[in-house]
Amino acid sequence: MDLSQLEQCSLKGRLSYRQAFAGLKRAAEVKEAEAWFRAHEGHLQECFGEMYQGAATNWVMICVSLEWTEQLLHILAKAPVPPNLVRYVKDSDHLKPMIQRARMELRFKNFDGSSS
Repeated sequence: MDLSQLEQCSLKGRLSYRQAFAGLKRAAEVKEAEAWFRAHEGHLQECFGEMYQGAATNWVMICVSLEWTEQLLHILAKAPVPPNLVRYVKDSDHLKPMIQRARMELRFKNFDGSSS
């Protein structure tokens, strides 16, 4: 690809050589990341289960879930995890309506600025 072909792809029109080089470098990084995710897709699916959705993965939600788990482990410390808690967390379908209500409540409070 030469500079004139890169300029045709640019939304700004003319590119300097520095901009073209930076763009090509960034494109190579993206391709490298894509290849890494393809090569590790099986492991990512194993680690994150149904939360892993390839390019559509919600990494923020995964990080929040990991932080929640870390906090729970800290709270429990060395105590055994209660079996009812394990069942409750594993079967999250019953949690979805409660989570949705909590999200709506938070949106409402953020929208109108009230705290009650």
